[in-house]
Amino acid sequence: MARRMLIRAPLALLLLAAFLVQFTVPLTRVASTYQAIALGLDPNLAGLLAAAFAVVPLFLVVWFGRLTDRHGVKPTMLVGAALIALAVLTLTIGAASLPVLFGGIALLGVGQTLHYSGLQMVVPQVSTRPHRDAILGNYLLATSLGDACAPLVIGLVGSDHPERIGHQLYLVACFTGIALVIVATLLALRLRPQAARLEALPSIGAIVRTPGLVAILLAGSICATAQDLMITYLPVLGLERGIPAATIGVMLAVISLSSVASRASYGVLSRWLGRGRLASIAALAAAGGLALLAVPLPSAAMFPFLPLVGFGLGSAGTATLAGLLFIAPRGARGTAMSMRQMGNRLGLFSVPFAVGAVALATGGAGTFAMLAAVVASASMLARRANRASSLK
Repeated sequence: MARRMLIRAPLALLLLAAFLVQFTVPLTRVASTYQAIALGLDPNLAGLLAAAFAVVPLFLVVWFGRLTDRHGVKPTMLVGAALIALAVLTLTIGAASLPVLFGGIALLGVGQTLHYSGLQMVVPQVSTRPHRDAILGNYLLATSLGDACAPLVIGLVGSDHPERIGHQLYLVACFTGIALVIVATLLALRLRPQAARLEALPSIGAIVRTPGLVAILLAGSICATAQDLMITYLPVLGLERGIPAATIGVMLAVISLSSVASRASYGVLSRWLGRGRLASIAALAAAGGLALLAVPLPSAAMFPFLPLVGFGLGSAGTATLAGLLFIAPRGARGTAMSMRQMGNRLGLFSVPFAVGAVALATGGAGTFAMLAAVVASASMLARRANRASSLK
């Protein structure tokens, strides 16, 4: 009972931190999209914001993972939370300048990556082995709830002017960013002290050679990238089709709530289908939903396809994350998880250029058609990982 009580308080703080970071970061990025458009950025080039968010962390993320494996979760988790709060404050104060906007988004990306490098490795510390999958599901559920609640704030903004929308969303993000720093500090105080690791860590090459690891990394990164790019390109599609910002906020919330449902039902689905088959089927379903969104339909007709995208990407992302923890060598999970983040950042850096070129030529519809094709490839990668490593 004492052990259970010791775990319970840090677990609650972990879930709250996961919610806050996934509420604050997407809200800030949506605000930045509207602010950039208000400052004259071509809506079809909004993907440059996603690239700015991803490019700097791309070169740091594996080092962050090695740092976590070597020194524990507290330094990366705390500094990352502080950088997120600093980025939001910078964007709020300097929102009238495009260079400051891109710099703030880059800092936000570094902060989120560093924070997650520590936060996601708290899961093994606050759970016993028999309950680890359940705790991981709860952790991902908390992030999904953050994703779901952030777009709802957009619907409460009483304006259709991009600059006013951005400013009001920044103010909300300031409060939640500061709250994240407080919660992360309390969590660090409640965690058990960790001594620095003295023995050599497994090499990157040894980790990469683990059967099935590269395929599951790529599949998960594709799904995470697609889900992330929805934040950028659904508002662009809305502007192209004349859909109000409040409706776009509801659409993003539907996708996020569907992702919440996928995390809540993950245990049942994974036991029924297995991790590998679930990832493959779910990614294929999401690809179908994205392809249907590319069809020129009125906003009301788009709503039935949104849960397919959210549930499919959420299920596939959860299954690939659980599979990575299953496959990764013991003692190198922080590095393996950071490699997943590197894949996510690489996708966020490279895909927007290809998608942006398609958007300039074909508009939002072509963007979603391309995303559908990319997510379909994740289905094949998940199937390959399942064959290589038996992700049951």
